[in-house]
This record gives sequence, C-alpha cells and structure tokens, in this order.
Amino acid sequence: MAQDHLLPNRSPESFFTLKGFLCILTLFLAHGYLQARPNGISKKDRFLIHSEILGEERDILIQYPRSYFVTPKDRFPTLYVLDGENHFDLVAGIVDYLSRDIVNAMPETIVIGIISKDRNRDLTPTPITPKNPDPLYPNRRYPNSGGNERFIQFLRDELVPHIDTQHRTQPFRILSGHSLGGVAAINSLLTQPDLFQAYIAASPSLWWDDQYLLKQFDVRFEKGSHLKKLLYLSVGNEEQNASRTPNFHSVIQSFSELCAEKSLIGFEHTFVRYSEEGHMTIPVKAYYDGLRFIYQPWGSFDTSDKNARAAIITKHYADLSDRYGYNILPPAPFFNAWGHYLLSRPETLENAIELFEMNANNHPSSAAFASLGDAYAQSGETDKARSSYQRALDLTPNDESIRSKVAAMEDPTPRQ
Repeated sequence: MAQDHLLPNRSPESFFTLKGFLCILTLFLAHGYLQARPNGISKKDRFLIHSEILGEERDILIQYPRSYFVTPKDRFPTLYVLDGENHFDLVAGIVDYLSRDIVNAMPETIVIGIISKDRNRDLTPTPITPKNPDPLYPNRRYPNSGGNERFIQFLRDELVPHIDTQHRTQPFRILSGHSLGGVAAINSLLTQPDLFQAYIAASPSLWWDDQYLLKQFDVRFEKGSHLKKLLYLSVGNEEQNASRTPNFHSVIQSFSELCAEKSLIGFEHTFVRYSEEGHMTIPVKAYYDGLRFIYQPWGSFDTSDKNARAAIITKHYADLSDRYGYNILPPAPFFNAWGHYLLSRPETLENAIELFEMNANNHPSSAAFASLGDAYAQSGETDKARSSYQRALDLTPNDESIRSKVAAMEDPTPRQ
C-alpha cells in the first residue's frame, strides 16, 4: 500500500499511551478547554485577480485554516491547487482534516484553488498543432496549447505576491496538479524552481510533446547538483486502455527513474502506482498520500510518556524548521492537551510541567499560563503557581475561573 512508508513506527506501549492521550485530547476539544483556538473553523472565500500577464480576470478560491482568524499573529504555509473547479474542495477537505489538533499530521495551511479558464493554454509547456503533432497521439488536437510559461509567470509575478502580501503566509509553498495540471507542476519545478518547495503530480501527462519534460529534466539538472525540493509522483491504471493512452505509465516511471539517477542533493521524490484507480479517481488518493509524503516526519515523534520531554519535542520541531525552511513551534493546543493528560498521572507530573513551561515560553497565552499554574499547584510549588495564575489573569482580566485560582493562592484556607 502507498501509505505503508508514511506511518511512524511506534511500540505497542506507546500505541496504547497514544490512545489514552487522544481520548483526553478529544475531551478537551469537545469541552472548549483549549483556549488558544476558540471557535476555530476553516473558512472558504472566492475572489478575482486581474492579470496583466494573461490579460484577463482570474477566479481564485481560498480556504483559511481553522486558527487563521483566532490567532492573528500566526503565519501559514500555502498549497496551490490547479484545476480548482474540480479539485479545490477535495484538497481543502484533506488539508483541514490532516491539520486538526487531534490529527497533527501536517501544519494548518492556506489552500488556494486556481479555477481553469483555458486548460490547454495554461497547463501545457509547448504547442501541439496539426503542423506539430505529438508522435504518440498524432490525431489529437489541443487548440491554444503551449502557454504554460506565461501562466507560471502569472503565478510568480502576480498571484503568489498577492497571496503573500494580503495574507499571513510562511515561505513554504506546495503546487499540486492532476493530468495536464501535473505537467504544469513539473514544468514549474523545471523553469521556476525557487517558486515552490514541494509538488504533487497526480497522473501527469508526461507523454506530452514527445516526452518534452523528461528530456528537459535531463538537460536542466546535472547529476549530483543541488535541488532541495519534494516531489510526489503517481499514476493510475491508465495503461489498461493502451489503445487510448499508450506508454502513459512507462513515461512517468522513466521520469521517476531519471530523478533517482540524477542523485540530486536535497531532492526527495517518490513514485506510487495505484493499479485499482482510473485517471479520474486517482486524485482522491494521490492528494492525500502526496501530503503525507511531504509532511511524513510532521507528527512522527515518540508519543510514549517517558519521552514526553520538552527537549525531545523542541528538537523535533527544530528539525522540522530546518526541513521546511521556516521557524516551526510546537502547536499550543496539542501539547496543552498532552500536558493535561500527563498531569492526570502522578508519575508523569514532571513531564507535564515541562510541556506547560514549553508552551508558555513559545505561546504566552492565558491558557498556557493557567495550565502551567495548575501543574505547579499540583506539584506543591505554590509561589510558581501563584505567579503563573497571575500572568494568566493579566492576559485575560475578566476570566473569573482564573481570578478564583489567584484568590485561592492568596487565601488557601478552605471555605465552609
């Protein structure tokens, strides 16, 4: 199965610990105890952008992450989806699920869907005309084809700058596409490699123009050169209808083999074949698995109680920061819930305190300091508990539950 290599290894002991922790996390989410993201829900919108390069208005879809309007200082990576009219809702749903606190398989991400206006023009790198037919499909016609260079220029000079200036983004971008969209994604990697950091190409039509992209890849990248990018390639069972799509699979496989032969430094790619999926059903699996490939190490830290230590977790997120090229902090709600789970067990009280201290340092919110105060109070460190509760109250002066905890620290005598 394509997913086998994407799942972190966990011991039986840590699995059962994880089950218990997820139960606690579910309760905290359900009852609103994770105050860092109250009422968070993904939001979709739609806007027009005028393109001087293309000479037209372009229709753009966007999905904001659950915490976008709740944590106004946070910034987010972006995922651009070609053929947005067909694939935006699918990809946006996958991202929304995988990035939820209880799943924690990828970061919250801004998803941008680009609605097609002329697929032949925008998504193909060279023209195929009656005078210049494709040798594999000589009778097929693709009017207006060959405009992908201008379309990528539109992305580089107009759409991406607009998204980055109008929204809170991180410098990590993914481009995803299917069929001709997969061709456009790979052509972007070849012609503008600094624009995106990762690519998902689902059944890309690499047969295009006598395997044009395969030849270009061979020319553009010397063996052993640097290319810090992530590429997920996939193909369905298109070869079963060989009369319509001869060599569809073999060309993609040849491209994958060429990627491996180049031994590019920093370049990671995988090639997955979905033998039970046709050309139009493969995106459902490929987009999910592609995101799991790109974010394979995201939630792969050891979840056993003994390794729930701030130093281990901080190193994991430092490694993620190095991999994805921007500063990534441990998410507050996830580790706040884990801390409360550890707090419920006396033998892991010290670990809970470490997680709460880490959260308060990384995300100095009222919820973080209130949780830290609870941990200090349980460990008998009264002065630290009082100070933490006061910090929480300073941040949310109208929170009566925290005010009562501060008062209890000032007057610990039980009331009759």
